[in-house]
Amino acid sequence: MKSQIQQFWSKRHYVLFGMSRKKESVSREVYTLMTCKGYDIYPINPNVDEIDGIRCYRHLADINAPIDGAVIITNPTISHQVVRDCEQQGITDFWFQYNTLDDALKTYMNEHNLNFINSCVLLHHKESPFPHSVHRFFYRLFNW
Repeated sequence: MKSQIQQFWSKRHYVLFGMSRKKESVSREVYTLMTCKGYDIYPINPNVDEIDGIRCYRHLADINAPIDGAVIITNPTISHQVVRDCEQQGITDFWFQYNTLDDALKTYMNEHNLNFINSCVLLHHKESPFPHSVHRFFYRLFNW
């Protein structure tokens, strides 16, 4: 999985599905980390055009920029359509936050040769702040 993670982070342009209006949400933490580290992030929330001054897109098709991968922080029932939409746009690299990927979608991803990681984004980025850095330390120590 380490090489998959390194390969995913080697890119620069990502779409973030599931951008929340809640400031304390995982999606907002992921957005903040990735933009602070120089990644180009295009958040998607089909219900709003902006969240706290951050431009949001309602649909993937609304983004007129190169996209290297997708971070998905949505309900698994939505994740299925998200993957199909991404596939149509040529996106083949995905990172699913915990509990956003079900067994049926895993099977689909494997059958379609789509690259995916199913884990906490904040756990695996080397520059995630506390408390994720502590979680990462124990994750590596015990090789979970």
